[in-house]
Amino acid sequence: MDNSTQESHPRSENVVSFDSAYPIYAMAISAANRRQIAIGSFIEELNNSVDILSFSEDSSSLKQIPSLSFEHPYPPTKLLFHPSATAPSNLLASSGDFLRLWGVKDASIEPVSTLNNSKTSEYSGLRVLTRRVRYGILKNVLWKHS
Repeated sequence: MDNSTQESHPRSENVVSFDSAYPIYAMAISAANRRQIAIGSFIEELNNSVDILSFSEDSSSLKQIPSLSFEHPYPPTKLLFHPSATAPSNLLASSGDFLRLWGVKDASIEPVSTLNNSKTSEYSGLRVLTRRVRYGILKNVLWKHS
């Protein structure tokens, strides 16, 4: 068995890394700002987090933007920025217990909408939305914000 280390494998100039404080489960790259990457944690607890990272060409590194980090209930199973680079607002969608939309600004992030697929008001469990439902809801909401 090969006992290779990082030192034995030279790093390519096209590779960057980021050391996260938690396991990363979801990731998305912004179409509007290709220097922004969203990462979501996987912690087996209610409180998880989403961080927005910025790529610096000068240092060829990823840096966390503290003002664009926020708590997320349950691990986000998917993250997706608005797919249009010309959209009037930079939206980030996250899924987990519900589909949530976040408005990403230069120095802040704000919740825009929480979409619930439950038919009852007493719903209180972790329910992951199906891909088809998430896509249909997201398509309608993004169309309204475009």
